[in-house]
Amino acid sequence: MVEAGRISAVVLAAGQSKRMGQNKLLMQLNKKPILMYTLEAVGAVGFFETILVTTDETAVAAEIPGGFKVLINREPQKGQGESVRIGAGASLGDYIMFFTADMPWITENEIRKIISCAKEGGITVPYVGGSRKNPCIFPGFLKRELLELGEDAGGRKLFEKHGRLIRHVKFENEKAFKDIDTMEDYLGNV
Repeated sequence: MVEAGRISAVVLAAGQSKRMGQNKLLMQLNKKPILMYTLEAVGAVGFFETILVTTDETAVAAEIPGGFKVLINREPQKGQGESVRIGAGASLGDYIMFFTADMPWITENEIRKIISCAKEGGITVPYVGGSRKNPCIFPGFLKRELLELGEDAGGRKLFEKHGRLIRHVKFENEKAFKDIDTMEDYLGNV
C-alpha cells in the first residue's frame, strides 16, 4: 500500500503564464492568491516532504506556508519539464506526486483518494471525463527517467512508455481538476 508518508509532493509553480499575460499564481481568487489553494491542500495531507518549484518572482511575492522546501527554477522558459527535473532531483520519497499550482479547487479529499488508489510500483493518474488530469504519482524507480525528460514533456512521455504501469482513478467532479490558464478561466470564477 502506498501511503502519503512515503510520497514527495512536488508543486510545479514556475510557468510563465503566457496565455494569462501576468503571473496567474499571484492573482486573487476570493481574496487569496491562486497558488495558496494548492499549497494549502497539499500541506494538509501529511506527505513525506513538500517541495515547491517556482520562480524568484513568485517566491518573493507569495506567502509560502511553512514546511515547503522552495526551489527556484532559474530557466522557466525551458518549460514544465525543467521544473519536473528540479523537483524530482530534490525528492527523497519512495514516490513523487506532481501537482500543477494553478488548480485552486483540488482539495485534500481528492488528493487522498488518488493516494488510496495507488498501487506499489505503479503510476497513478486521475481520470475525469475521458482524459488524464493532474496530480499524478510516479514510483521512485522512474526518477531517472523523470530527470531525463525533455523541456516541455512533463509525464506524458512516461505514460506512453510505461502504459502498463498506469492506474486511472476515476472522478466525476471535473471542477476539482480544472486549472486556470486564461483570463476567461479566471473571470469565470472570481
